Amino acid sequence: MATGICVPVFVIRSDGRSGSISLLAQEPAFAQSVALVNEGKSEEPDRSVTHNTSYNANLRLGYQPKWGGFDLQGDWRYRHATNQLRSTSNYTRSYNFSLNTYAELPLGFLVKSDAAYSFRNGTNIKKAKTIKWFWNLGASWRFLKKKQAELSLYWSDILSDKKKTIIAMLRRQD
Repeated sequence: MATGICVPVFVIRSDGRSGSISLLAQEPAFAQSVALVNEGKSEEPDRSVTHNTSYNANLRLGYQPKWGGFDLQGDWRYRHATNQLRSTSNYTRSYNFSLNTYAELPLGFLVKSDAAYSFRNGTNIKKAKTIKWFWNLGASWRFLKKKQAELSLYWSDILSDKKKTIIAMLRRQD
């Protein structure tokens, strides 16, 4: 099992604002599997040895000023497997990026959005299924005495064919 080491690269704190940058690089993971395979039904089974290697890295940038905040994150994963009996080699690389933001505006308004992008490539991965985009957007307005009521609008998965808009009026219970 791989262990992670989180390295805070940069931290800002002043006037009620805070931000951070961190880098997480996990130690490589290595595994070896051994099996006896007797597909030809011979007296002596063949020895099948598979080596698996994986690497992971994560970079995160966050900033939270008084009016809102954002969080930007990137992730990279690499997996490689080789089988000595079959002389095969397979690999997969995946990249993931995400952005989460929100802003608190005057008069009780809040706007928030998150977006994500992922990309994969490797052995036996079809190009048509390698890239994915997601984007969500929301807005809300708190009103009445002590901001006890909230009107919200949330648009989920804006970029897909299954676009849905949900409008809800909620009564807050304090």
